[in-house]
Amino acid sequence: MTVSDLETSMRRFLRSLVKKRYTTMVTGFHMFAYVVMSAILRAAFPDTPASDVTEEPLEKTAEPYVRHRTGRFLPRPIITEFVSVFRGFGDEPVSSVVTDDGLRTLVMEHYSDLSKYYDDKPEMPFRWGALDDSDALTVDIRMGELLVLAVDLSDRGGKYRFFLPVLSTMLETGRDCLQVLSVTVDNVDLDDRTMVVGGEKVKISKTLRRMIKDVFDKDRKWLFPVNVVDVMKWESEVSHRTGYTFELL
Repeated sequence: MTVSDLETSMRRFLRSLVKKRYTTMVTGFHMFAYVVMSAILRAAFPDTPASDVTEEPLEKTAEPYVRHRTGRFLPRPIITEFVSVFRGFGDEPVSSVVTDDGLRTLVMEHYSDLSKYYDDKPEMPFRWGALDDSDALTVDIRMGELLVLAVDLSDRGGKYRFFLPVLSTMLETGRDCLQVLSVTVDNVDLDDRTMVVGGEKVKISKTLRRMIKDVFDKDRKWLFPVNVVDVMKWESEVSHRTGYTFELL
């Protein structure tokens, strides 16, 4: 698999967005989404043939992170189209299709469109040693790994099931962990897709709305009923699994 194959795939993806009228004009936002979704797929399906990847990890992670990085929502049809095009790599393992060098070359070749996302290292509402001394693209690549891990931990159930929704809320709203854990059920309007966090009313993505709806309980006070011990367990697990200290701010 060559870097040019990844370039060809991205161009096919961009053309299909216009052809199917998901957008009237492709921009750096769509290119950025391609890079981020590629990184997430590699983290979720490293040894899986490209033809067998599914939308599931992207459905749960891509939109909150893309919104954190761009300020824009990522429509579900764009995710669906990306996966459809990506499957065109056939039997090639995802880790062979998506390489660090390949993603870096894509960014450099389209830097005039992507510079707003890659000129400066993005800030995160947590500390994670894996991001130390990393440039913006490396942050996106490593975040793919963290987001997939968050899905895995949340699937354990118990208090772990709140980890992905809490992390996603922190990313979307830019608020710290304490502010997110201070949100009450009365602060959330699922119909209007809004939340009051840190004293401000913010719009949330459809992805985050689904996550919150899955754990929502109108009969309790706090939206995410976790305490400092639960948070420390999350931090310890991520630190252990990744080999880098992780701390929610």
